[in-house]
Amino acid sequence: MNRIRILSVKDVVPSQSRPYIVMGEDFEVYYCKFAVGSCDEVDLYYEYVCKSVGTLLGLPIPDASLMEYEPDLFVEQFPILGSSLLGFGSKEIRPNQILAEKTDFINNKHDFNRISNPEALIKIGIFDLHFKNMDRSDANFNLIRSTGTAEPSKIYAIDHVQCFGGDAYKDSLHPVREDSIGANILRTDYGTAICRYLGYEDLSAILIEYFNTFNREKDSIVERLNESPSDWGISDSLKHRVETFVFDSSRNESIMEEMKAYFTHF
Repeated sequence: MNRIRILSVKDVVPSQSRPYIVMGEDFEVYYCKFAVGSCDEVDLYYEYVCKSVGTLLGLPIPDASLMEYEPDLFVEQFPILGSSLLGFGSKEIRPNQILAEKTDFINNKHDFNRISNPEALIKIGIFDLHFKNMDRSDANFNLIRSTGTAEPSKIYAIDHVQCFGGDAYKDSLHPVREDSIGANILRTDYGTAICRYLGYEDLSAILIEYFNTFNREKDSIVERLNESPSDWGISDSLKHRVETFVFDSSRNESIMEEMKAYFTHF
């Protein structure tokens, strides 16, 4: 992943992980997270891994870069920024709209056809269960869609800090068979509508394609799981636990079983 120097800080988003809105030396806008406050280096590693591996598996995730800034450059305006030198930045999709359960609906086939990549939501749902994302549900989609053109909009997945079980599992991550799909994005009204219009055969084909790609790209995925900037000091032990978690055959079989069972409703 390339590194980009930060030219200016525009604002900070008042959320748990406090992403900063910054301008990079490429004159693009990024939502950038640093290891400050409740966000630590492991969170940045999770974002890095999920972007790298998720893109390989066909998920639409905004382009990302490692974001560098010079110490004390922005301390006066944003003093908390002075405690970290390297962040993870997601490039802004312009224009975009945040998707939410109470504001976005698919009421008919016309609404469905206005989405250019509905199958991507299925991959996102599978990925979330596979990578144990604890922060995408009816309460928080963590999805955006492109807007402002006559063409169908595109869905993008954002914010993967809470993958691998999030904070609760940072010291105890280990593979366990899944006995349901949980509060998955595919259970929301938005997700079930997309599932309904795709139908069982397409849903099953997407599931098979996801794991076929996962197995085919094993070497590349292992490489990405074991990559991280030395600045973050991620331990080999954590990298090994993450690798063991995502490749556990028993757990992956259970994910396929639970997804197949859910797809029979469509």
